[in-house]
Amino acid sequence: MAERTIGMVGLGNIGAPMASRLAEKFPVLGHDIAKDQASAPEGVAMVPSIAALAARADAICLSLPSAQAVLAVIGEVAGVPAPGRRTRLIVELSTIGIDTAQRSAELARAGGLAYLDAPVSGGVGRARAGSLAIMCAGAPEAVADADDVLRQLASRVFVMGEQPGLGQGMKLANNIISAAALAVTSEALIFGSRLGLAPEKMIDVINVSTGRTEVSEIKFTQTILPRNYRGAFSRIMGKDVSLFLEGARSVGLDCGVARRTGEIWERFVADEPSKDFQYIYEYLRDKAEAAR
Repeated sequence: MAERTIGMVGLGNIGAPMASRLAEKFPVLGHDIAKDQASAPEGVAMVPSIAALAARADAICLSLPSAQAVLAVIGEVAGVPAPGRRTRLIVELSTIGIDTAQRSAELARAGGLAYLDAPVSGGVGRARAGSLAIMCAGAPEAVADADDVLRQLASRVFVMGEQPGLGQGMKLANNIISAAALAVTSEALIFGSRLGLAPEKMIDVINVSTGRTEVSEIKFTQTILPRNYRGAFSRIMGKDVSLFLEGARSVGLDCGVARRTGEIWERFVADEPSKDFQYIYEYLRDKAEAAR
């Protein structure tokens, strides 16, 4: 069997390391709707258009920031006439929400393409290491076809079901927990600081006690307290929180804790759209000080 060529559309903070990771196993072609060819990640050959990518890649992975971008790219791939199109599978690695995943699957199917809803979790470091978690949903044939791609990117691959959108639902459920933990841990440290407790000592205690989370164990120790921010924009987490609330409304749920979390993130994103999402601790701390 001839070696498969993989395409990657979207070469941002997470897309670029995923593309380089894939390039360790496959020939990888890249295209970014916001960047030129000088931005090629290591091991990736850039192509000038989606049509050129569809003509040469067996499967195309998407790592894009919005529903509009995803639907536009799938529409372009599907619009390439079959005799000149090599692509047969779209692997959706973006976080785009349940409705968009379902619309994307329908658009792909109408164009003769298989579609796999497969958002990722784990951040840039785990993308480089190939140790992401992937939660995927789609037809068994699409899951099987994408297996070698997913295993190159992830240490754990979870199949959530056959209906596109279930992967997105799982990712959003995970991210609302992370967003809420980040906000409430920030507020807890601000509270302790008012009492005279040192944030570093508080995190040491929390991390061996019942309040420990990935947020306290990793984000606060490696990024927030040492101020080692990595440029993961606040609006990205804000988007995921909004998508969770949208999904909850679609199934008739009024999630009070998530709704309050959404209000906090909405204000943060409006005030600091280009700050690292982990900067929310400093944002809430400064707001609390200004209100004294």
